[in-house]
Amino acid sequence: MRRTGVFYHEIMRNDHAPMDMDIGKGFDAIKREGLLDGRGAVLFEATLVSEDLVLRVHSGEWLAQVRREGYWEV
Repeated sequence: MRRTGVFYHEIMRNDHAPMDMDIGKGFDAIKREGLLDGRGAVLFEATLVSEDLVLRVHSGEWLAQVRREGYWEV
């Protein structure tokens, strides 16, 4: 059986999210619809990672932009 991982942390709610995305509302809808209740989805609470790990999948330019725009924690 295939499973879907959902990564979320409360810091991703609208007041911290980039581009006026309402990530919190989207996550609430996923829970309300019971999409995390089945055996096909697994909820992972996002945790802080090192800058070195971020740079394994993103460019230094992207990282600098995220820092400038104030979205590093998100």
